[in-house]
Amino acid sequence: MFDIRDIWFLRFLFLIVAIIISKFACWELGGIIVFGLLLMAIYSASWRREAFITIALLLLGSDYYQWYQQGIPRELPVYQKITVSGVVQNLPKQETEKCSFVLENKQQKNWLKNIQVFCDFNPKIQKGDHIIVTADFAPPSSPGNPGEFDYQAYLANHNIYYLASIKEPEDLIIVSPAHGYQGWLNKWRADGISIIYSLLPANEAGILIGMLLGSTEGIDEGEYDSYQKTGIIHVFSVSGFHVAFVLMMVSCLASICRFSIRTRLLILGVVLFIYGSLIAWPIPVIRSVIMGLLPLIAIYTGRKQQMLNGLGLAGIIIIILNPKCVFQISFQLSFMGTWGLVYLYPHIRKLDLVKEWNLSIQDLILIPLCAQIAVLPLIAYYFNIISPVSIISNLLLSYIVGVIVILGFIGFLLAPLLLLPSEIIYTFSGFLIKLMQFINYLLFNIPGGYFWVATPSIIAICLYYIGLMLWSSGFSKQPTWASPLKEKGGIVGISLMGIFILSVIWPAQWINRQHTEIAFVDVGQGDCTLIKSPQGKFILIDGGGSRVSDVGKRKILPYLRYRGINEIYMIINTHPDVDHLQGLETVAREMKVDMAVIPLGLRDHLNYAEFKKILSTQGVKMFHASDGDYINIEPGWGFNIAAAYNDEGAADTNRQSLMIGVEHGNFSVMLCGDIDTQSLNELSSNHNFKEYTIVKVPHHGSRFSYSLEFYEELSPKYAIISVGKNNLYGHPHDEVIKGLKTQEIMILRTDTMGNIRFISDGKKLDLEVFRKGTQPHEQR
Repeated sequence: MFDIRDIWFLRFLFLIVAIIISKFACWELGGIIVFGLLLMAIYSASWRREAFITIALLLLGSDYYQWYQQGIPRELPVYQKITVSGVVQNLPKQETEKCSFVLENKQQKNWLKNIQVFCDFNPKIQKGDHIIVTADFAPPSSPGNPGEFDYQAYLANHNIYYLASIKEPEDLIIVSPAHGYQGWLNKWRADGISIIYSLLPANEAGILIGMLLGSTEGIDEGEYDSYQKTGIIHVFSVSGFHVAFVLMMVSCLASICRFSIRTRLLILGVVLFIYGSLIAWPIPVIRSVIMGLLPLIAIYTGRKQQMLNGLGLAGIIIIILNPKCVFQISFQLSFMGTWGLVYLYPHIRKLDLVKEWNLSIQDLILIPLCAQIAVLPLIAYYFNIISPVSIISNLLLSYIVGVIVILGFIGFLLAPLLLLPSEIIYTFSGFLIKLMQFINYLLFNIPGGYFWVATPSIIAICLYYIGLMLWSSGFSKQPTWASPLKEKGGIVGISLMGIFILSVIWPAQWINRQHTEIAFVDVGQGDCTLIKSPQGKFILIDGGGSRVSDVGKRKILPYLRYRGINEIYMIINTHPDVDHLQGLETVAREMKVDMAVIPLGLRDHLNYAEFKKILSTQGVKMFHASDGDYINIEPGWGFNIAAAYNDEGAADTNRQSLMIGVEHGNFSVMLCGDIDTQSLNELSSNHNFKEYTIVKVPHHGSRFSYSLEFYEELSPKYAIISVGKNNLYGHPHDEVIKGLKTQEIMILRTDTMGNIRFISDGKKLDLEVFRKGTQPHEQR
C-alpha cells in the first residue's frame, strides 16, 4: 500500500493519530502503536530508523496538542456587558440587515482571544478593521440531538469559545479601518464584487462570487441545496479545485511567454498569494498552494516529484499552524479528496478495461470518480447523503466551473483598470453560469440521483477505508477490474466496503422491531416527539418552531437523517402555535409524509394556512381529530385522543390542544400539548385516565398547566419537560418542579439532557439521554 518513499505522508498520518490520541485520551491505543513500532524496529532493519522517528513524532504530536489546548476550562463563565477592543479577523458575512464576523482581541485569557460576533444590523465593516464592541459574551450551546450540527465544537476547532450578539449600532464603534496591504485588498475585493453585481443579474452575480470568493450570501437557499444534492457544492467552497484552475491559467500564460522555471515559480507564488489573501486563506487553499508549488520547486531543484509526500508535507505544515484543524470538515474533505487523486487515481488508471479509451476521456471520468470514492464516507457522515449523480455532475460541470473561475479571476484582476474587457468576460461567464444551472436542474431531477442515508459509525468509516486500501492495492499487481477480486485482500476489501454501505442504507424501520420508541426531540422552547410503532411506522407529533430560525431544518431534519428516517407515516399537530407547528411544515416539505392530523376545533385557524398549502402541494392526506377518537396505526397499536373542546368554543389555542395517549403492554405515554390546568381537570373528570409510565408535561412546565389531581390520577414514573434553555417565560416554573418532586416523579428535561428516548417491548423499558452524565441509563 505505502512504502518508504511515501515517508512524509506516513509521518503526516501518524501526526494525525497522535493528535486524536491526545484529544480523546486514548493512551492505551497509543501504547499499542508504540509497542508495534518497537517490534518493527527489532525485526525490520530498513524501517528501524523510521520507527523511532515515528515514536518521537507520536510523543511530540500529543504533547503539542496538549500545549496548544492548555488553559481552556471545562466550564466557561458568562460575561455580561463587557467592552473589548479588537480587530476583525475574517471576511465578514454581510446581509442587508445582519452581519457576522470573528473579533480577535488581546485578552490574556486564551478562551477570550477570538469571539464570534453577530449583529442585528450591518455595520459595513471589513477584515482588518479595528473596532470596539460592548456585549454579553456567552459560550455556544452544545447540540441537543444526535446528528445536529455541533456549532460549539466547530467554533472550538477554530479556537473560538464565545458568542456575542449586538443588537444596537451604538454598541459597535469602528476605531480605524483596515490599512496597508489589508486595506488595499478590501477595496479591491469590494470594488470587484460591486462591478460583478453591476454587470450581471443578482442571481448570476451571487453564484459567480460564490465560486470565485467562497461567499455564498447571494445564492438562493433552495438552489444552493440543489447543488449539495447533485454533489457539486464544493465549487462554492474555495479549495484545491479553484487553485488548480488558477495554477493552470498562470502556467499556460507563463509557457506562452516562455518564462524560465524560476520566473514561473515567482509569478505563481505572487498570484497565489494574492488569490489566497482575497479569500482569507481557508485550509484547502493553503494545502493546494503548498502542493501546487512543491512540483515546481522540485523541478527547479532537480528533485523527483512525489505527490503523496507533497500532500503529507502540506498536512504537517497546516497541523503545526493549528492542530485542531484535524477535526475540521474542510481539512478532512480536502485531504481525502486529494488523496483520492494522488493515490487512488494512479492505481485505478492502470485498468485494462479503459486502456482502449482515449486517455483524455479516461482522465475526465476517473479524476472526479476517484475524488468521490475517497470522500464518500465523510459526505455520508457529515451530510447524510450519497449522490450517485455526483459522478455525472462533476464530469459535466466541474470543467465548466473551472472556466468560470478562470474567467472570473481574470475579470477580477482587470475590472478596476479595464472595464470593457471585464464586461465581455463577465457576460460570457454569465452565459456559462446559466448553462451550469440548466444542467444542474436536469441532474437534480433524475430519479434516484441522490438519497439520504443514516450517519455511519466511526468503525464503519474505518472499515471502508481499510477495504478501499486493500481493494485498490490489487490494481498495482495485475491491472484489471477482476484482479483484486481474485485476490484474498481484494475480496476482504470489497466486503469491508460493503459493510459500510449496508450500515448507512439499512432501513430505520427494521431497527428495534416489535418495540415502541418514544423520542422527545430537543427543539429548544417548543415540543417535538418522534414515535416508532412496533412494526416500524414513524409518527411525528409537533415539530417545534421559532420566529427567528427554522428549527425543523436546524434540529428535526438532522436528527431524522442521522437515524436514516426518510419517510414519516403520520404527522400530528396538537395545536397551531408556532413552537409546535413550524417544524412540521419543514418536515412536510423535505420528506415523504403519508398523513397529517390536526385538531377538529382548530381546523380553520389562520396559522394552518401555510401548513395546508404544503400538505396539498405534497399530496398529503389531512384528517381532523377530536375528543374520544382512536387513531389506528397498526393492529393493536394506536393513539387515544382527548380534547377539552371539539369546536371553536375556546379562543385560546392552548386550551384546545390534543392530548395523545399510546400504550404497548405495560408501557404507556401521555402527551399533553400546551393544555391548561382547567382543561386538565375537566378531562381528568370526564375520562377517568389510567396510570401512565410517562407524561409529557403540558406547556413546557408552565404554572398555569399544572394540576396535582391530574398527576395523582396518572401516577407516572417519568415527567418529560420539553423546554428551551434560559427561556424568557421562566419555564419550567418552580411550583411545577416542586410538585413533581413531591410525588417522586423522575423529571427529565430537554434543555439539560437533550434528546430523551425510551424503547420498550411492552415489558422492559430502556431510557437513553443524549447528553451523557445528566441522567444515568436505567432499565425497568
